Amino acid sequence: IVSGISIRMAGRSRGLLKVIPPLRFEEVEPDLYRGAYPTLRNLPFLESLGLHTIISIIPEKPTEDLRNFARLTKAQIIWHKVSKYKESVSIRVEKARDIIESLIKPEAGPLYIHCIDGQQVTGLIIMCLRKLQNWSTSAIYSEFSRFVPERKVPSEEKQFLGRFDGGELGLLLPSRIPKWLWQGIKTHRHPSIRIVSERKRVEVKPATPETSVRRSPESLKLDSAVSAVFFVDPISSTKRSSVAYFDSLLCSPQNLRLFITAGPREYMDD
Repeated sequence: IVSGISIRMAGRSRGLLKVIPPLRFEEVEPDLYRGAYPTLRNLPFLESLGLHTIISIIPEKPTEDLRNFARLTKAQIIWHKVSKYKESVSIRVEKARDIIESLIKPEAGPLYIHCIDGQQVTGLIIMCLRKLQNWSTSAIYSEFSRFVPERKVPSEEKQFLGRFDGGELGLLLPSRIPKWLWQGIKTHRHPSIRIVSERKRVEVKPATPETSVRRSPESLKLDSAVSAVFFVDPISSTKRSSVAYFDSLLCSPQNLRLFITAGPREYMDD
């Protein structure tokens, strides 16, 4: 026989699960959150945020638990394959730019961005975001330092921040920007980052037998009512079949016809 006390304790335990955030969790800006890779006990907390987007900057494909969570909550996971941090920067300027372009889309929020431990990799992306926001260098360093054991910014990360300029193609602004970026007023002038309002499709010619080709989830328009896991990090290959890979493709018949017409081999690996 289950006593009333046991029932109350069980209910209290379920309630406590909703207040266990991921390691190094913090609100970066309204509807923008950062932290470490979420575990099972963190999922109820993330559910309470009403996430629309989860950006995973990790070496391996997101776990099935996280993907199932996204499907159940109708959130979209965007996976950027980035090597594990090993005392050196493991991300390129162009990759950081692509991630920041996702962060500043109002429709993507509420958004949670994470790496494995919520330290260097996520911290580096947030540093670049703060640069876009015109934060002072000292304030950017101070924020980064709070999330790493050394409590300081390594020289390589400082150099990366200095090099971050939007890349050759520039940083593409969405049609609307969030209120926390430049008070919601768009501008194309920035002291150190190239800002663009449109980006022409550029064919990347391989400089070597094997080169990285950028993959974009914008190739297809998927239904907003369902979730999909996008693999947007490049694979070193010159094969056309390596341009993009979708782990899950859930779309309406209309979009499915678009996919078939465009040719699935264009977008999917073997």
